[in-house]
Amino acid sequence: MCSRPEISYADMDQLEACDGTAVGGMCKVICLHSFVKNGTNPICKQDGNWGPLPRCSNNNSLLKFCIAQYCTDKPVVKNGDEESLEQCAHTELHNECGFDCLEGYYKKGKDPSCFYEGVWIVDTKCVKITSEIAPVWVWVLIATGGLTMLVLFILSFVHCVKERKKKNAEEDEKVPEVDDDMYENPF
Repeated sequence: MCSRPEISYADMDQLEACDGTAVGGMCKVICLHSFVKNGTNPICKQDGNWGPLPRCSNNNSLLKFCIAQYCTDKPVVKNGDEESLEQCAHTELHNECGFDCLEGYYKKGKDPSCFYEGVWIVDTKCVKITSEIAPVWVWVLIATGGLTMLVLFILSFVHCVKERKKKNAEEDEKVPEVDDDMYENPF
């Protein structure tokens, strides 16, 4: 009787089904997505060991076996929204994965990138939004996107310029009031 074979990047449920296979029985090996099986399904030998085990390898790799074609885990970003980070699992190599930060935080840096052998490159931070670093227009930028923010900034600027011109014009038109008692008539 043979126990479960150990084959990297093979379907673990399928391998579990092979645990306890009788001598002469075969274990059907299925590789994970983006991997191909090199070799045949192993047969349980008389000594309780499996015959030659196949490998699950990267379809494009001529140099090395078992290279992932995608990131199986989610990237780790402190204060990142877990639900949106979960959607990053199974991102293909050399692709970025967008995600959201928790409420009260904004994303700074490039989105995480799935790199060689399924490792995440994370140059992203979720930074706490504070009033010192984020005036109201930053909140609007985060919530609505850059184009809307630009339009709002221009409208606000134009409004401020008009109000300043109006105030200056009013001040220019004012004539200072003269107190008659202030000056004595010399005649």
